[in-house]
Amino acid sequence: MPFTVIGNVILDNYSFGIHYEHTTKDPSTPAKAVIKNNHVRGNNWGRFGTKADIGIMSAENAVVHNNVVGGTRAHPRRGNGIMFRNTAGRGEASGDVSDNRLNGDSLEGCSLDGVTCQ
Repeated sequence: MPFTVIGNVILDNYSFGIHYEHTTKDPSTPAKAVIKNNHVRGNNWGRFGTKADIGIMSAENAVVHNNVVGGTRAHPRRGNGIMFRNTAGRGEASGDVSDNRLNGDSLEGCSLDGVTCQ
C-alpha cells in the first residue's frame, strides 16, 4: 500500500508540509507514494535549507501531481516548494512530478537520475 496524501490543505508548518522518506532501502519492502491534489503552502517557515512544502527524501517512486505550493499571508517568503533529495547518503529519491503550481517556489531535484519533472 503506498503512502498516500490526496486532497488536503496543509499550511504554515515550521518544517515540512508533507515529508516522505524511506530510509531502509530494502528491495523486499519497496516504497511508493502518491501525493496529489493538495494545497501545501507556507511551510518551512523555520527556513531550513533541507526542508520544503513537499519533501521526497531518499525515497523511491513518488508521484507528485497537481499540488499547489508557495507562500501564505502568514508566511509569504518564497522557498523550496517541492524537493527530491538524498538524505545523509541513504539513497537517491525518485519519482514523477507534473502539473504542480509552484507560485514562485523552487523545484529541486529534477536533475537527479530517476526523477522526471514536467
